Amino acid sequence: MTKRPSKPTPLRKGARRRPRSTHKVRWRPQDEDRRRQTSRRPFGQSRIDLAVLDGRDILIRQEKEGWGAKVIDRLADDLGRAFPEMTGLSARNLKYMRAFAEAWPDSEFVQQVVALLPWGHNVRLLDALKAPEQRAWYARQAIEHGWSRNVLVHQIDSNLFARQGSALTNFSRTLPAD
Repeated sequence: MTKRPSKPTPLRKGARRRPRSTHKVRWRPQDEDRRRQTSRRPFGQSRIDLAVLDGRDILIRQEKEGWGAKVIDRLADDLGRAFPEMTGLSARNLKYMRAFAEAWPDSEFVQQVVALLPWGHNVRLLDALKAPEQRAWYARQAIEHGWSRNVLVHQIDSNLFARQGSALTNFSRTLPAD
């Protein structure tokens, strides 16, 4: 025996039923957490791999063809024609991909740490820091503490790397030894 759908509740005289799509959605705390997590999603493992591969390819081509061959500009034009629907293949982005491949030669570190950061974080690290150990330290800290891009830039600007560990504490005297 199949159940009949229940009848809608009667409306007051003169009231109109609103379509479902206009009902307000109630805010829930778990929705806010989900939105924060999705806004921090990384550039994507496959996109990071693409950036590394393209960057390494650019480095090889530039080495082979020499300075002034406009490798990046030609590649950006070729890729734009070949993949018109794909974004992120501008000359500027290809220059970042080249810098990315040059800055992170260790593919294992890229897979374990750098690929977990959004592309914008990686770009800021490349722009702001020249020392590899500092870039790696800030990348790890950004992942560990869930820093937004603005917080990452602030920490770099305030030179957290140099300040870390220089604060006076009494931890060694008050915390129990292992």
